[in-house]
Amino acid sequence: MNIVLFAEVTVERVIGGAERVLRQQALGLAKLGHYVHVIARAPFESAEANLSIGSVTERRYPVTRTSEPAFVWSSVQNSLRAFDLTRQACPVDIAMIHQSLAGLGPILFRYGMVSLWVYVCHSLAHEEYLTRAEQAATTLERVRRRLSGRARRWIERMVIRRCHHVIVLSEFMKQQVMATHGIAPKDITVVPGAADPATFYPAHDRNEIRRELKLPESRTLLFTVRNLVPRMGLENLLEAMTMLGEEQRNLLLLIGGEGQLRPRLEELIRSRGLQDSVQLLGFVPEDQLAQVRGKAIGFVFQSYQLIPTLTALENVLLPHELNADARESGLGRARELLGSVGLGDRMDHYPVQLSGGEQQRVALARALINKPAIVLADEPTGNLDSKNSEVVLAMLRHSNQDLGQTVLMITHNPEAASYGDRIIHMRDGEIVAPEKDPQWTGHPA
Repeated sequence: MNIVLFAEVTVERVIGGAERVLRQQALGLAKLGHYVHVIARAPFESAEANLSIGSVTERRYPVTRTSEPAFVWSSVQNSLRAFDLTRQACPVDIAMIHQSLAGLGPILFRYGMVSLWVYVCHSLAHEEYLTRAEQAATTLERVRRRLSGRARRWIERMVIRRCHHVIVLSEFMKQQVMATHGIAPKDITVVPGAADPATFYPAHDRNEIRRELKLPESRTLLFTVRNLVPRMGLENLLEAMTMLGEEQRNLLLLIGGEGQLRPRLEELIRSRGLQDSVQLLGFVPEDQLAQVRGKAIGFVFQSYQLIPTLTALENVLLPHELNADARESGLGRARELLGSVGLGDRMDHYPVQLSGGEQQRVALARALINKPAIVLADEPTGNLDSKNSEVVLAMLRHSNQDLGQTVLMITHNPEAASYGDRIIHMRDGEIVAPEKDPQWTGHPA
């Protein structure tokens, strides 16, 4: 099939989540034998007009940035022109729109020339704009900012309602799309975000990779990749490192990414004396990203992220599948972990046959199977009753106290937080004292 993807980002250079989803989808569809063409907004004025990434072709269109109306109108005109040039070479079977403005012209004026239109909703367009746009200093700027946000919401609604189907990356985003744009549940498919096990898998010798990357073998590594922009909250991450005092001597925080915030972060690192504890890596290419991530980290997600076609045992074993040397030992450890969380008799059951609490315990076992130095637990008890919560928290405590693993848990539950040796309170994206946290004190701050 001939498939066209419309986007305001490029497949060529992955600097954030939008680019990664686009790239993985384009390359994945091409790998399945489809002819894939990407029509993308040019990232800058002198960017190449056409390029190829593997068998995927990308045609770029320019935009005018002198004003908001000029930007929108040039996007509509030039993406439509790029679509017509692509369509001259071959008919289009499926059009997939990743950002609404990129697909606005084609879906309005060439709707009948495509058999199937699909909208891929990463995040709501107006919310994305408001988090990226600078805060307005004057009344006129505030009015312009508000109008621009509403315009993006209106554009996305017009585009998404003309599409035959919508794809979202989470159940949360499905609810957002339904509430904001009135899309029926039957017209939305959730395709959960996940890591490709062919790319992200545990290293057989993590210390060897650390040596290759010239990273210390004796320190606990924290790693994040972000666009270096104010909305990411990286300043708060540096503040948290400062609050750890002497405890942060055993930590090394690695921040990958590029953006306008880098000079500010460099200044904060110097002023807070964090030069030995924080490194800015700059842009991390995709082929190195998996290598860096594979060193030391296990993940526990609130929404489980289990593979529905694999049994509980197979889900736990998944991180071992591409590590031939560890498969046999992995099988024994997987069974041991499932037994320790009370699922010894449920190993051959599929996720759909397990309760929410049982699925979370499978997810926890999967995170611990590689004995990672760090376990990142995102609301691990958020969907659980008190009994299952106790099992999960006890397992996390065991991994910390008996196995020496660092556990970083995000939670809104004071009872779950009490399992930690150190508690850092955040409110509205800022670190606050405990008495300023209403969930902790039990009354509004």
